[in-house]
Amino acid sequence: MVLFRPNEPHEFHKIGENATFACLQIAPGILPVDRRLIADGKLPHEYLPEEDFKRLKNTFSAVVRAYLMQEDHYALYCVGQVCLIFHTLLQHMPTHVLTAEEVSSIDKRNARLKRLIRFVDENYMHKIRLSDFARAEGCSMTHLSHFIKSSMNQTFQEYVNSVRFHRACELMAVGNKKMLEICMESGFSDYRYFS
Repeated sequence: MVLFRPNEPHEFHKIGENATFACLQIAPGILPVDRRLIADGKLPHEYLPEEDFKRLKNTFSAVVRAYLMQEDHYALYCVGQVCLIFHTLLQHMPTHVLTAEEVSSIDKRNARLKRLIRFVDENYMHKIRLSDFARAEGCSMTHLSHFIKSSMNQTFQEYVNSVRFHRACELMAVGNKKMLEICMESGFSDYRYFS
């Protein structure tokens, strides 16, 4: 079990056998907390007593099952259990309250990240350049390159290519288009590179 802060870059890789990841992503405002807290640790098992950690894992598994089964009132159950999970985490893990300046900085960063994602989503099928986004943001390309690398753990072009790749996979899954059509609709201008 690993905790990630909001908008913290991360990726998973399996080692050896097949792996399945269960991820719990909490929407802002879902938890009834009166201040912005940040966990200072990432690995709950390092802070929780063994029995509490075992109970936490069982609760997490129950939330995943309820979400996948979607029986009556599952959403209410899931939110309640998530609150219990976070209550346990906040009782045992080191945290700190964000200052107003930290909250403002995080909010600005998140807003820019959302604008970047929207910009790519709206333009990936055409020739897309970081300079266009930099101009819209009123920033230098160097500043935005560093921002993207630190926020997404990849370059602007790597991110655009991943969006294009996922779109191509969606189109291939439908199965009613030729590969050249998929290539063009996904924003790849070079069929050899796409292949």
